[in-house]
Amino acid sequence: MVTSSKLESDGKMEVLIENGIRIGEIRKNFSRFYPYLKMELFKTMVINGNIHKDKLGDDFQLVQKNPFTISVSKNRSIASIKKDFLQYANLIVKVLRKSGNVWVEISHTDHWPLEQQNSEGEQMNQ
Repeated sequence: MVTSSKLESDGKMEVLIENGIRIGEIRKNFSRFYPYLKMELFKTMVINGNIHKDKLGDDFQLVQKNPFTISVSKNRSIASIKKDFLQYANLIVKVLRKSGNVWVEISHTDHWPLEQQNSEGEQMNQ
């Protein structure tokens, strides 16, 4: 199994999602690009007609028949990354921004580019 994140010369950033990858590896790869942002991943279940989402721990391994790559390039929004994870891996993503000693969920500005989100976090921590 190969897990990777890569930054290409044109600034294209990607995270590879494949069978057996651990959630912690996905999170670590994302944070390499954006140190002031943190990703949390959830799976959904329907129990008695109600939808529940369970946070996946770092050791949880994905069962993924077909590997795929998610672009986390600086011009992409959190909303578009959330859509990709839901569409390709059936996972819900929550992105948080560092603000001092706490992590704050990003909701009202999830249309901002990742680079802007990370810069905002950096400014809050100076």
